[in-house]
Amino acid sequence: MELQVEVTQSKTSEASSNCVISYEGEGEEEVPLVADRNLITRTALYVLRCHGQRNFPLETKVHIINPIPLGRGLGSSGAAVVAGVLLGNEVGKLGLSKARMLDYCLMIGLLLCS
Repeated sequence: MELQVEVTQSKTSEASSNCVISYEGEGEEEVPLVADRNLITRTALYVLRCHGQRNFPLETKVHIINPIPLGRGLGSSGAAVVAGVLLGNEVGKLGLSKARMLDYCLMIGLLLCS
């Protein structure tokens, strides 16, 4: 999975949580392109909100390239969670350690499995 991210210094954003999502790859017709419904951006928003940042910076554009098939047990959800934690850390300029990012990945992964 690959994310291409661009943060523009816009004054306003019409997008949900200031994030515009585009997607290519496996399951194109199934993947929600709204920040509060997409697993990657929902995860990033969770990490950001845990650090006092309500939304993505104005305006964040995230292009997702996903070669992993969805819903077949090949790890697409796990990859999405990892990508979301990394995304939140980067756009929020949080400077989280690898160990702390792993904590978020494990916690969110456990919530998905329950």
